Amino acid sequence: MKKNKFLLPYKCQIAGWIILPVSLIAMTLLLNLFLGKISDTAMRCCIILDMILGGLSLMMIAFSEEKSEDEFIEHLRGKSLAIAAGITFTIAIIWFIFLITYNFYGTPDMADTGTMMVYNALNLMSSVFMMFFIYIITLKTNLAIYKWRCNHEK
Repeated sequence: MKKNKFLLPYKCQIAGWIILPVSLIAMTLLLNLFLGKISDTAMRCCIILDMILGGLSLMMIAFSEEKSEDEFIEHLRGKSLAIAAGITFTIAIIWFIFLITYNFYGTPDMADTGTMMVYNALNLMSSVFMMFFIYIITLKTNLAIYKWRCNHEK
């Protein structure tokens, strides 16, 4: 079988699964322990760095090969990616309609340009993270179902 050149080795997936909870715990600690105690700029920088770390871990998980990579797993990757893209685009359209409605009828609290840039960056990152999460969950669920069916056919 011809090996895909764009997939990372399996060890990167293990590293991604280790880094992801660390970044989620760090985000929770930042928000709960230091909110209001450090400056807004420092808090924004910490949150953005933590989101980058979480995004890298999700990319490592999503783009790493499985222990045994074959054509069927490639098929499952494509199917999972299509499902994740469809769900993410649907959520993005609903979110876009919500933002337009809020900007039209809402209050101008967020008129500060810096706040809006961070807000929009966080919205973009959250939609990318959502797509990675949906892709990983769909792929791992399909793999688990496939392995369960193979074990019960024998």
